[in-house]
Amino acid sequence: MAELSIGFAHAAYRLGDEFLTRGQPMPSFEVRNSAELEQRVAEADVLVVSGLWRNELAERAPKLRLIQTISAGTDQFSRAVLRERGVKLASRP
Repeated sequence: MAELSIGFAHAAYRLGDEFLTRGQPMPSFEVRNSAELEQRVAEADVLVVSGLWRNELAERAPKLRLIQTISAGTDQFSRAVLRERGVKLASRP
């Protein structure tokens, strides 16, 4: 089985940097804007994201299986699009 890759996408929070300080062995990347996310989303099995998500990104993310949103709401996520692609959505309480 291939290693999971985690993508961190937030304009201000340094989530990827924090992840690296914890010595996690799995591959990860961090982006700060929508253009970077669009270019790299295909690498992610798991995406930790806030306001940078756009539903059309799902088409560019064949490996994606889980989105962990770090925003207060989930209105920007199309449940139907995610369900079609087998992507689970988790939100922070």
